[in-house]
Amino acid sequence: MNRTGKTRYMSSMGLAFAEEKEMKKLGEMAEQGWLLESFAFLGYRLRKGEAQKLQYSLDVHELKPSEQNEYFEMFEAGGWSHVCTQGKLHIFSAPPGTVPIYSDKNTMYEKYNRVIGVWRMLAAVFVIFSIVFHLIYRQIVEAQGITLLSNVFLVLATLCFALAVPSLMTFTAFLVRRRRFR
Repeated sequence: MNRTGKTRYMSSMGLAFAEEKEMKKLGEMAEQGWLLESFAFLGYRLRKGEAQKLQYSLDVHELKPSEQNEYFEMFEAGGWSHVCTQGKLHIFSAPPGTVPIYSDKNTMYEKYNRVIGVWRMLAAVFVIFSIVFHLIYRQIVEAQGITLLSNVFLVLATLCFALAVPSLMTFTAFLVRRRRFR
């Protein structure tokens, strides 16, 4: 965790892998006066404030700009305050004892179901492009030998493979989480 005066950076273990741990850690940081301000690259930005007992919760929902106010008001009515958003990920905070955002298996299942589709698509795209670029690379090498063009396709295949691995891991992690709530 990096400190810079009134702000701190807290690294993320990945919400697909450690959502509960991260939300708990954010609550512990709030008790020390470090309040979640926003998402940051591979983590969170915290700001120094008054120590508070808070619980944090993540919701995954794609919003149109016209839906934002109603969406956030719905959570406020349940005692949850919107803290930050990045893409489809929304983090809310509330005092301990507030009724959880997700209180039953069906809603938890739906939450993870929304996210799985995105990661399935990303993983599939990266795997397919990795294979296609590798096949093109092999065709060029067989026809012309190693050339600049063949090396470009080798780099593209490697890059797509490097992106496919974490995408597949994240997809699998969300699949495992969703399975717990069937």
